[in-house]
Amino acid sequence: MKAIKCPNCGSEQVKELTEEKYACMACDNVFLIHNHSKEFRKTDEHISSMHQDLKDDISKLMNSNNIDPDAIIEKAEQHLKKKDWIIDWKKEFNFALAHLKVGIPTALQFGILGLSLLIIQSVCNTFGPDVIAAFTAALRIEQMATLPMISFGVALAAYVAQNFGAGNFSRIRFGVKKASLINVILSIVMAFIMHFWGGHLVRIFVGYQNEDIVKIAHDYLFRSSLFYFFLAQIFIYRNALQGLGRAVIPMLAAVGELLMRSFAAIYLAAKIGYFGVFYAGPIAWVAASIVLAAGYYSTIKQFILKTQQKLRKNRRVS
Repeated sequence: MKAIKCPNCGSEQVKELTEEKYACMACDNVFLIHNHSKEFRKTDEHISSMHQDLKDDISKLMNSNNIDPDAIIEKAEQHLKKKDWIIDWKKEFNFALAHLKVGIPTALQFGILGLSLLIIQSVCNTFGPDVIAAFTAALRIEQMATLPMISFGVALAAYVAQNFGAGNFSRIRFGVKKASLINVILSIVMAFIMHFWGGHLVRIFVGYQNEDIVKIAHDYLFRSSLFYFFLAQIFIYRNALQGLGRAVIPMLAAVGELLMRSFAAIYLAAKIGYFGVFYAGPIAWVAASIVLAAGYYSTIKQFILKTQQKLRKNRRVS
């Protein structure tokens, strides 16, 4: 343990008054030293005891093998002294930058989507409490309906990222096609449910005595479910692009969604009433799905061409 010094004069001639209170014999200064209790001053002895206990435990586990516990502990101590477990930000800058290139656009993307929903909600609020209640209940049901499609999209992102790291683009294309097909089937099933049982689901939220609200909410579910196909493809191509490390294109698609939602919520609502608000989401889905699909196919094509060029160069060299 390091000697306790007076913070006033630096002298080591100190007298312990209590467990944390000391007096300097040179300048008569009284000062406090936190975490220097009797238990704390026994830290070295405690560490030594733990060290010996660890050696004993290792010895018991390795009685049948000719392994020296001291050598294992020595290697562990050498590893800790190297401090290679500490992150060196200078060396890891490129690694962190690669994550930021994906993380920042993704954060902006979801921020833009949240802003577009706020605009829609603000316009919806102008049509009275029945429309507000119906729209809110319908959105909750729609969120549950789209959860399976979202789940396949999230799973695809990890799948694409792993195969992208391995350079296996054929598996990426295969996985995207299969996931897209699954989401198409899910979108049809969910649209079927919304068409025929959407009203019953709304009654779970608003009760059986608010038929006007149920009708408005069912109208929204009926119209929006016709466009679930495009929403399903958004989840596929957006996550595929993020798995490929291309987060800028999904962010641009989110900007397109913001513009389309704002146009529908403001312009169409003024022309056809709250039905304009209902079409805001579907119009945005169509626009975003086109941008994302085009971005995915152009990106995967570029990667395949680069890979083929590298293979040709390697063949020429060999």
